[in-house]
Amino acid sequence: MKPNLLLLNSLLHKFFLGETILAAPVLIEGAVTRDVYLPAGSWRDGNSGATVQGPTWLRDYPAPLDTLPYFILV
Repeated sequence: MKPNLLLLNSLLHKFFLGETILAAPVLIEGAVTRDVYLPAGSWRDGNSGATVQGPTWLRDYPAPLDTLPYFILV
C-alpha cells in the first residue's frame, strides 16, 4: 500500500478495502453524521455518486443507521 494510504488506514473509524475504496462506518451509538477525511485524488461518493476532490474533510457527512459512508478513488 502507498505510504499516504498507510497513514490514512491507521486513523480510527475508517478503513480501506484494497487501495481504492475507503469505508467510514459510524461507530458511535446514536450518531447520524460523521466527519470523513479524503486524501488527495478524485473520490466518488458511493451513496450519492457525487465526485469530491481531495484532500478534504467532509464535515457532518449524513450517515443514518442504514447508510455506510464509502468512497471510491477514481
